[in-house]
Amino acid sequence: MGSQLGPPELATVKKYLVDRDFFVYSGPIKEDALNGLIGVFPSSKGRRAKELTLALTTYGGDAHVAYRMARLLQASYQSIRLLVAGPCKSAGTLIAIAADEVSFSPFGELGPLDVQLGRRDEILGQNSGLDSLQTFGMIQGWAFSMFESYMVQIVESSYGQISTRMACEVAGKLVRGILSPLLEQVDPHRLSEIQRMMTIATAYGKRLDKQNLQPDALGKLVNSYPAHEFVIDFREAPELFKNVTEISEPDRALLFTAARLLDGAIFRPATEPIWLDFRSLVEREEEDDDKKTGGGNVGSAGGVGKNEQGKSGDNDGGSPQRTPRQSPRRPRLPPKRAGVRKGPGGKTGENDAVRATRS
Repeated sequence: MGSQLGPPELATVKKYLVDRDFFVYSGPIKEDALNGLIGVFPSSKGRRAKELTLALTTYGGDAHVAYRMARLLQASYQSIRLLVAGPCKSAGTLIAIAADEVSFSPFGELGPLDVQLGRRDEILGQNSGLDSLQTFGMIQGWAFSMFESYMVQIVESSYGQISTRMACEVAGKLVRGILSPLLEQVDPHRLSEIQRMMTIATAYGKRLDKQNLQPDALGKLVNSYPAHEFVIDFREAPELFKNVTEISEPDRALLFTAARLLDGAIFRPATEPIWLDFRSLVEREEEDDDKKTGGGNVGSAGGVGKNEQGKSGDNDGGSPQRTPRQSPRRPRLPPKRAGVRKGPGGKTGENDAVRATRS
């Protein structure tokens, strides 16, 4: 693999990694994302820092997977800074709750904690759980308004000849006749499923919060926003989180390096999960440099490396290291005779046949 970081970038990344790790994730929150995160930790042979910066870009996904990812990160690091580089919606916002600090790039945006459900009789596409709840609430509002309006009109138009009780019965029949076709399309099991999933999101948020949420912020994230696509930007985020910052220059430098390596996927979610761990990347760069400059055995910590000819070389552990090249033993030459041709520099080649000619 060729070098991915130029000398200035490599120096900047190494300086950053003295104190913090830097992960980048772009894509949907699903099981593959969790598997990728689990694979990131053993991929680095060097030490891990105690603090982490996670640049997260996603339109959302599975709340259960998001919770497991956030728990793993909390168990692995003492402090987490979530860098909102682009859209970080739904399940991504749930992971943001697990962070000690939420840092925004100019393009960053969070979203509500609404549930995403597959559309009925559709292979592709999802609907927000808020859609069904808001539709049901809208029908309830219509029913009350229509009932009140009809009842008052009946009483007034009859000049008191029709009792309030009779007016209510007539208004009720009118409302039922109008709204029954709509209510028949409401699936109570679907509503129950949505309510259960929103309760799960609330419960996960309570468990992940590291005292960075404002009072009542969790309830707002679950219930108060009108749409899944609603933008929660840097200006609104302090109403929900206590520790909200703008992106720092060191984070900005690594963010744009990641954008180059991932072809811009850091600012728009990838269609499939992509993980980038800068510490593992630096270690691979150093191994490649060792192979190019030393040409000897390069191996992983405590393992057996492969040299350029494919032969194994022992490694006594620790950081990747080179084994000095050992020249092969020279073959015995026949007694020197007149007319024996020698290789360049007056030495016989190690693998050349010895050819003699008689004068």
